Amino acid sequence: MSAVLVKKELNFITLNRPSAYVCGSLILPLCFSEKYGDDLPESIYLKLPCGSIWRGTFSRSNNCIEGLESMFKYYRLKPYQVVSFHYSGGSIIEIEIFNSYGIEKEYPLRDKPCEKPIFTRKGGGWFKDAYYLECDFEVEKLESQFCYNAIRNGTGVYDLVISKDHLKRGLYHEVLSSNACHQLRLNDTMSWLEIGFNFLKWKIKLRWKNGKVTFYKGWYDFARAGKLRQGDVCVFQHTGHSQVFEVAIFARRNSLKFNTLGPQHGKSLMKWFKVLSSETTLSGELEMPRMFIENFGGLLTETVHLVVADGNEYCVRFCAFKNLLYGMKKLFSKYNVAEDFVLFFDYVGRSHFFVSIYSNNCFDILDGLSDKTLLMDVLNSTTCPVVVLSDDSSDGDAGTENINSIVVRSSAAMHEALDTESNRVIVVFLINLLLQAFPWKLLPIYNPWRNGAVITLVWGEHTFKVELQREGNKCSFGFGWVFFTSKLEVVEGQMLDFVYRDNFTFEVFVLP
Repeated sequence: MSAVLVKKELNFITLNRPSAYVCGSLILPLCFSEKYGDDLPESIYLKLPCGSIWRGTFSRSNNCIEGLESMFKYYRLKPYQVVSFHYSGGSIIEIEIFNSYGIEKEYPLRDKPCEKPIFTRKGGGWFKDAYYLECDFEVEKLESQFCYNAIRNGTGVYDLVISKDHLKRGLYHEVLSSNACHQLRLNDTMSWLEIGFNFLKWKIKLRWKNGKVTFYKGWYDFARAGKLRQGDVCVFQHTGHSQVFEVAIFARRNSLKFNTLGPQHGKSLMKWFKVLSSETTLSGELEMPRMFIENFGGLLTETVHLVVADGNEYCVRFCAFKNLLYGMKKLFSKYNVAEDFVLFFDYVGRSHFFVSIYSNNCFDILDGLSDKTLLMDVLNSTTCPVVVLSDDSSDGDAGTENINSIVVRSSAAMHEALDTESNRVIVVFLINLLLQAFPWKLLPIYNPWRNGAVITLVWGEHTFKVELQREGNKCSFGFGWVFFTSKLEVVEGQMLDFVYRDNFTFEVFVLP
C-alpha cells in the first residue's frame, strides 16, 4: 500500500450503469485505478453505514469491483443509482448507496448470509433472477427518475396521482381540469398526446368536453408496462415538442425508504445529491429532490446555510414554491464548480447542510485538505437538528387520519396543564415522529427548563438522555431523540405513553 494513500482519506463516486448492473460489478473512476490500482489488494471489503460488510474482487483489467451480485440483490441496487466511496487505505472501502430519486437508500440489517443467486432459463440464455430486466422500459423509467431528481431543474409541470380506477383494463376516464390542460398546454384541437421516456413512447387518444379532456385509448398499455400501482405519482414534463411529454414515476412504496440513522451514528437526517448542468452553474439555482422536499421541505427557512469541508459557510435563499436554492453562484465560483460536478448535501437540521463537492472525474475536490471540517463538526456546532413541528395554537383533532400522537399522563405538577376531568391528553402531530415538540398545554411543566437541559426517558430497563431545545415558549426534543425512537422501533401513527416522574424524568410505554 502506498504511503500517500494511507495518510489521507479519499472520496469518490460512481454511477451504476445498466451494463455493470447486469454483471454485478461497480466500475471505478479511471483516474483512481490508474493512480492507486497497483496498491489495491485483490480482495476488497465494502462496508455500509449499517455495519454490514460485503466481499468483492478488484479487477485491474476491467477497472471494477466484481462479485457483488449478492449485495446488489440484498439492497436492491439498480441501474442509475449512485455509490459513494470513502477509502482510507487497506482492503476496506466504506460506501453509501443513493437511489434513482437522488436520496441515500435505507440499509436493512443482514440477519443471515444471503443465499446463492438462483439461475433460470429466459429467452435462450441463463440469467440471474435478481438482475434480469424484463424490458427496456424498466431501465428507461429508472433513467427518467434519475434525470428528474439528480440533474434537471423545474421540469415538472403536472402531477397525476394514480388511483385504483387508473389501473383497470379498458377505457381510462381520468378527467383533466382546465387548469391541468393549461399547465400541459393542451387545447381542444389536439386529439392525442405522447408520454414515456426517451425513445419509449405511448400514444394516448384524447376526448374533449366542456374544456376538459379525458384519456381514451393507450393509457392502460403504458400503466401495465410501467407496473404502476395505486398511490404512485406520474410527473409530466415538457420536452420542447407539443403534445409529447416525458414522465417521471415516483413509487408510493419508496416514499419513506431512505437512510436516517441520525447524529448518534455520525449520519445526517437525510443525504441527497445533485449533478450540475450548464444551466445550473450559470443561474446559481438548484432544485432539491422531490423525496427530500416531501419529508423535510417544511422545516427549511427562507435562509439556508451551506457548510463546506474547508470551513466556509454560505447563505443561500430557499423558495418553497419552486423547491429551489437561489444564490449559489458565489459557492460555484469559489470552488470552480462546472458542468457535471456533483454536490452531496447532508441535512443536519435548522436549515443547515454539510456540502461535499465532487469534480467531473468523480473525486472529492477537498480531499487534499490537511485540516477539514467534518460532518460531525457541523452536527455538533448546530447542537442538534431540532425544529418545532406541531402547531402551538392547535389542540389537535383526534379524528385525523395518518397522524403521530404522544399521550402524556400527569403527576401532581401536571394537573394544572391538563383537563380536570382526565389525567391524560392526546396531542396530535402532523409531521414526522422522529422530531417532536412538547404540547403547548404542558407549558407550566417545561417553562422552568432551559435550552440545552437534559431529561431522562426510562423505557423498561433502559434509560435514554435527550437534550431539550427552547425557543421562547416552544420546547422540543433534541439530540438523542432520534436514537431513542430508533431503539424503540416506533412507526408512524404509533402512540407513546409518557408518565411524568419528577422534574427531568419520564417513564415511557409503547402503546399497541
